[in-house]
Amino acid sequence: METSLPKRIFQYEIHDLIGCGQNGEVYKGADPTSGSEVVVKLLHPEVTADNGFRHRCRKLLNTARGLDHPNLAVLHDIIEHDNRIVLVSEFVQGESLEQMFAGTPVAVASFLDKAVQMAQGLEHLHHAELVHGNLHPSNILVTPDGQIKLTDFCLPRRLTDSQSELGGFRPGTVAFASPEEVRHEQPLPSSDLFSLGAVYYLMLSGRPPFPGQSVTDLSRQILTRRPDYAAISGRRVPGEIILLLRRMMSAKDDERCAESSELLVTLEAISGFQRDSKEHRGSHARTQSHRFYLLLSLLAILMVLLWSVIAKNHP
Repeated sequence: METSLPKRIFQYEIHDLIGCGQNGEVYKGADPTSGSEVVVKLLHPEVTADNGFRHRCRKLLNTARGLDHPNLAVLHDIIEHDNRIVLVSEFVQGESLEQMFAGTPVAVASFLDKAVQMAQGLEHLHHAELVHGNLHPSNILVTPDGQIKLTDFCLPRRLTDSQSELGGFRPGTVAFASPEEVRHEQPLPSSDLFSLGAVYYLMLSGRPPFPGQSVTDLSRQILTRRPDYAAISGRRVPGEIILLLRRMMSAKDDERCAESSELLVTLEAISGFQRDSKEHRGSHARTQSHRFYLLLSLLAILMVLLWSVIAKNHP
């Protein structure tokens, strides 16, 4: 049975149904006051039925509204319609990582470019004292010119007494959830870094870090197992990237990368060194920038190694 398409929600014109997700329906529309295309998301009534949760949800979304960063889809408006919260966001022309990289690993250079952009968007969120809480490939969009846009951030997951420890997820998203989210604990900035590490793993290997098929199986693997990095190391991915992924996807929060700013510095150093090394091999000339990026790369590797030593000393 087809769902009737609303013609307008407040001043926003509704054109097409983009999809129906776990939290609600998503429409493509337009704002006639500005002439810009927008995404209009109607949250299911049951998502915010609890008044306490509704208040927390509105508070987070109000903080996120208007955040301006090239790697974040702007949340323009938060309104209520028929007792439902409605989110109006920037429409991003492009496709998701899920669509782009399904089963196909990317080259290291392409990975580093996109990985840095994702870390930049996440760092901006964390600087505003916000946690994304919903990072997975379908919520990361890539524009035709290669720009990354993180979407669907700051929607807290509603927990009820009837939910089991391993419930509340879909198989397509639980593979990228952090251990804290699987245990239904409050996600932290380091939880976002775990999920981002899982996305990085997918990009470099062509498959998710945990191979389970059901929500229960995937959830238990996230809590008890470490990813197999053989699929990545076999593709000649630089060792410092693999060490970084190990730190990002440590099941223990106190052994994990805690700051997105540290992640960003490390990625930028690795990216700069890889780019400058390639240019150096072509020109056979040692430049000042090459020495600069070499130093940054060495510092990045030392940071990752230090994290590994700390983890071994605190089992």
